[in-house]
Amino acid sequence: ISYITSRIAVMSFPAEGVESAIKNNIEDVRLFLDSKHPGRYAVYNLSPRSYRSSRFHNRVSECGWPARRTPNLQNLYSICKNMHSWLKQDPKNVCIVHCLDGRAASAVVVCSFLCFCRLFTTAEAAVYMF
Repeated sequence: ISYITSRIAVMSFPAEGVESAIKNNIEDVRLFLDSKHPGRYAVYNLSPRSYRSSRFHNRVSECGWPARRTPNLQNLYSICKNMHSWLKQDPKNVCIVHCLDGRAASAVVVCSFLCFCRLFTTAEAAVYMF
């Protein structure tokens, strides 16, 4: 898990079974998030794969699109609005964003969100932060 800001983090897909030997183990991720942000995190799954949202206390938003494709602007705007709403609810709330590799789709969403919140005025500046 890499924190982009104190309230936005990215990671690769949380895996189970054999796959967890080379990726983030979903149970380890849950234990970490429950200890560091108890009851204060929402997970945004940008990958085309899914898992039981109960693993993260039913606070998972399935926002995925096909790998190596771009989201449509309506979907991207909806994700940004949802993240903004979650963070606005409580200053301790955090957003955990993941795609398959923790880079491609996660970068698109996080950089879009940073511009959506007007933390940056250009995409280049947001990408540099990422």
